[in-house]
Formats: sequence, C-alpha cells, structure tokens
Amino acid sequence: MKLLVMGMNHRSAPLEVRERLAVDDAVPALQKLVTCEEIDEAVLVSTCNRVEAVVLTRNAEAARLRLLSFFGRELASDAIGRDLLEDHLYVHRDSEATRHVLRVASALDSMVVGEPQILGQTKDAYRTAVECGGSGPILDRLFQRAFATAKRVRTDTRIAEGPTSVSRVAVNLARQIFEDFRGKRALLIGAGEMVELALSALRDEGLDSIVVANRTAERAGALAARFGATAHGLDQLPDLLSDADVVLTSIGGARPLLTPPLLEQALRSRRGRPVFIIDIGVPRNADPAVDRLEEVFRYDIDDLA
Repeated sequence: MKLLVMGMNHRSAPLEVRERLAVDDAVPALQKLVTCEEIDEAVLVSTCNRVEAVVLTRNAEAARLRLLSFFGRELASDAIGRDLLEDHLYVHRDSEATRHVLRVASALDSMVVGEPQILGQTKDAYRTAVECGGSGPILDRLFQRAFATAKRVRTDTRIAEGPTSVSRVAVNLARQIFEDFRGKRALLIGAGEMVELALSALRDEGLDSIVVANRTAERAGALAARFGATAHGLDQLPDLLSDADVVLTSIGGARPLLTPPLLEQALRSRRGRPVFIIDIGVPRNADPAVDRLEEVFRYDIDDLA
C-alpha cells in the first residue's frame, strides 16, 4: 500500500488558481473519488489556503493520474488545463506524505504559522471522510496521529504566540492602514468563524462602530449581539458600504459579491473618502476589477502573506 498526497496551497499556487478549486461541500467529490479502483482510502482537505487529497493506493502512478483528473474535472469550477494544474499541484509520497499531513494539522504549513483553525478544519475533513466511507484503518491511524502531534506541538512549543489567524493578520493590516481606529467604521460581511475572529480582534483594537451583514439575518444577528455590533441583510450593502471605512469580507459564493457597479453606487455618497476592502474569502468576495476605482483599495488573502 502506498500513501499519496496531491494538492495545492498558498505557496504552490496563486489565489486566482486556488479559488477555482475551492470546495464548499466535499462529500459528492469524495464519494466519487473513493469509488475509483485506483483509490482504496481518501480524505479531502479544503481550506482558504489549500485543497489536497490524501489517499491510500496499491498503484501510486495510477492514483496520481486519477487525482490529476479528479482535480481538473471534479473540483475545478471551470475548465482548467492539465498543464496549469501540474504547474501548481504538489505530490508527496509515503513518509514524505505522512510528514506533510502532520505538518498541516500542526499549523506548520499554514500561511499564518500556528493558526488553530487548521486543526479543526482537518478534523472536519477526516470526519467527513469517515462518514462517507472514504477513510479506512490506515488513514484512521494517520489522522489520529496527526491530531495527537498537533496537540503536542501546541503544548510543548511557543507556536501559538503572536497573531495566530488570518483574521487577526487582516485586522493588523487595517490597523496599519488607519494607525488610529477612532471615528472609523467597519463592515464585516459573513457570519462564519473567520468573521467572528475578525470581529473579536477589532473589538480588542478599540473599534466601536461595527456592522455585520450576512445572507442569513439570524446568524448575523446572533454574532452581532455577542459583540455589541449591529446586524443587517446583504440587501442593505449599498447603504452600508457608503458609511464603512474598512470592509472585511469572508462569505461563501461562487461569484464576487462586491462588484464595480455596487462600489460605484456606494462611492457617490462618500465624497472622495476611500474605502479599504480586505477580502479573506476563497473564492474572492471582491471582484479584482474594483481596483480601477480610485477611492477603493482592495487586499486579498495572498496580500496577507
């Protein structure tokens, strides 16, 4: 039996490539993968900075070719050439693959080294694989060892010191932009873990005026209530953008939410005041085309590196 890891991350591929392979629901793709005769066991890990398959196989080269096809046909949101994929995908085998899985779970391979979210995301990926029959006895042992290793790394080293999440780094960037948050207004789009972490970090920095916008008003309301913010639906974005100095967004969706027409509409009432957009969504929530607007300054997750 051979262990194989194939994937791409923030070091091997730019965001414009990674976002084309972003996985919202791993179950359908994973179910197809484990029915392939070349694959005996499989776990699919997908986060904002990586997507990778960990598989057990009897034929490593056949599995590599199957995974290459899987990434291009099952995961890609549009047609993506094989040459482009091979330029950005990495492959690890056997002991190298084992070491890679342990490093990922321990947040040693993360853009923000030590960030704790990756361990939870890896556990979720493993749990999904177990539930749909992807993980068997060998990958079970590997991932249990990875979780134990991650715990030991966090306990026995100083890895957790300093900013330890993409959201915290994003807030640090906003802090550098404004120097002083007094009198500034923040708009957070989304209601997931990344936005929650950003909201907590903004409060720690002393920013008082924060609003949360989300597709589901109930989730936005629950999050906002915990931090003394206000909650709104996405239908109010034009008005919210008119008042915001910094926009931090991390919300799911195949298409950009912040488009040039939407920003142009908001800018008319801003009287030349700039708006800074920090987009930590994958796929991106802000259309890169907004960069042509003079008063808009956009940063994405790769800018945080």
